[in-house]
This record gives sequence, C-alpha cells and structure tokens, in this order.
Amino acid sequence: MESLGWLKSFETGNAVIDGQHRELLACLKEIATLMGEAKGEETHAKCQELQRLIETHFAAEESLLHESRFSRLDAHIASHRETAKDFEHICTSCKSACKDNCAGPCLPEMAVLLVSHFLHGDLDFKSFLQVKGLANGNR
Repeated sequence: MESLGWLKSFETGNAVIDGQHRELLACLKEIATLMGEAKGEETHAKCQELQRLIETHFAAEESLLHESRFSRLDAHIASHRETAKDFEHICTSCKSACKDNCAGPCLPEMAVLLVSHFLHGDLDFKSFLQVKGLANGNR
C-alpha cells in the first residue's frame, strides 16, 4: 500500500474536495499499516472511521454539486450510494478477518473503490468545477 500515494490525477482542483481525498487516502494507508502489524481490533476501528470519512466526503461533494447546479447530480449521488454500500460490505466481510489475522482482500478492494471514486466518479465534474470557478483552490 505504500506505493499508493497521492497522484495529480486524483485532484479535482477544489481545495475542500481534494483535502478530503487526501484524508481518505491517508486513512487507507493507516489501515494498511495496522494490517501489517496484525492489529485486528484497531484495523477494524480504522475501517469504520474510513466509512465515516467517506460519508462526510460524499455529503460535502453532493452539497457543492447541488449548489453549483451540476446537471448529472442524481447519477453522481447514485454512484456515491453504490460506493458507500460496497465499502460497508467490505468492512462487514472483513471484520472477522481483521480480528483474526488481518489477512484477506479487504485492503486492495478498498483501494480500488477509492481510486475509482477519485478517477472516474469525480472526473465527471472536474471540468464543471473549473468552468464554475470552484476549482484551482477556489471556495
């Protein structure tokens, strides 16, 4: 997981959204560290924290897009709901694995969901934010 660092392509240009993306990635890296140290209870707690951060992030993103009248907001919200459901499923499925030995596919699955959100889900509105003046550190 150390190889998963911040990439310029993850940026939307909006300081708030990008800051939250960085926080999500940092939390995922903390999960990787805890898994590597076989700290099951702490790993599971950190996974729950990541879920809460994701929910907070999605709410902030949806609010920004609603306020700016993003035309594909409904589809973006649906994508968020699907991603949140997938994260919940991963955390539930991996709960016992984390508590036993921290092994399993949990971490790669979470990483794929986050990167997919950054690169695919948010790429859809990146240029929209730029046109609206809500990117490049604005807002």
